[in-house]
Amino acid sequence: MTTKLSILIPTWKRYPGLYRNLLYINYLLTSGNWRLFFSQVEFIIADGTPVGFDPEKCYPLLLALIEKLQASINLVYLHAPEQTYLARIALLASKSTSRYVMVVGDDDLIVPNYLLECVDFLDSNIRFKCVAGRQINILGFSGNSLKFDDSDRFFYGASVTVDNCIGRFIQYQTLNMVGCPSLYYAIQARELLSNFARLCGDKESELFYGGLELIHQTLTLKEGFVKLSNLPTVLRDFTYLNYFVEEERVAPSSDAYPYYGIGAVRIVASLLKDTSGFNQHCKDPFGLLDSIFNASAEILPSQQRVRGNLNSQLVQQNLLQLIPLETCSLAFRVWRETLVLRYGPNSKSTLGFKDSFILRFLVDLRSRFLAYLKAS
Repeated sequence: MTTKLSILIPTWKRYPGLYRNLLYINYLLTSGNWRLFFSQVEFIIADGTPVGFDPEKCYPLLLALIEKLQASINLVYLHAPEQTYLARIALLASKSTSRYVMVVGDDDLIVPNYLLECVDFLDSNIRFKCVAGRQINILGFSGNSLKFDDSDRFFYGASVTVDNCIGRFIQYQTLNMVGCPSLYYAIQARELLSNFARLCGDKESELFYGGLELIHQTLTLKEGFVKLSNLPTVLRDFTYLNYFVEEERVAPSSDAYPYYGIGAVRIVASLLKDTSGFNQHCKDPFGLLDSIFNASAEILPSQQRVRGNLNSQLVQQNLLQLIPLETCSLAFRVWRETLVLRYGPNSKSTLGFKDSFILRFLVDLRSRFLAYLKAS
């Protein structure tokens, strides 16, 4: 069967997080409900971890799990310890055999229920280059379930007027992430990711994480239409415990744009000079940025098409309700089993996990109930 989607995972110094990610994929596979999904998806990992770095002694476990999964699914593991972040992104894009790709964080868990639906939309609407999915943040545990972030921290309304194009775009990127596709949570055309890596690759020393997102979003809007999706595509680790980030990825405070880096702003300025390819509904950069929502349609389960900015509380309610029961159960299981490996011996109390007979009984009862529903 033809591969419809490549799930690309760049990783660096976070073997416990990657192990949890792949263990979750293993549980999805063994549940028996996702055979069709796995037959149409490939996974490619580009690991930039230095040789010998393994403080948690997790690498042998990881390699054994990779070998086990490779017997059942299309999974490629590439160890590229000398390659930079953008070089690994370019490597991942070059190894992909699918028309569409999705970049996933090494410690993020996919929500498989909706990914191929997004791919089918892109196949049927060639003007669109990207479906911007949503992430749901996991903060830890609450009783016998995961604790999800139900705040509206990412849905602030833009209230400040900026009098220049770059400032306006940055305002949308920071204050209203509803309207911008993230590099990490979007299903996008493979050539879009390749163009992004090529555009940024030789300037990596002056680019930083916030700036990379800004460039990716600008390039996406320039090359084609974006579909804003209210469907969750990723469950994201939002604990920030034992969290390694790549060196020199934060701009100095003396930078004119400390979050993005002046290098990224220069690239965005160059991309914004020609607005003809942005959106036929807009005649100027200000018009484009002010009508992002009006030019894109939300995907809702009822097939209702919503235009314009959504109420932040409604967005959060919809997101949390859209997490399938089985996905929640498997995510909880893998978080519970990798808790100490991922976060250390004191993490149980820190993250609110209570290991008790009643908890284990409830978890077992839920597993039996899911098995009963599947059988019936």
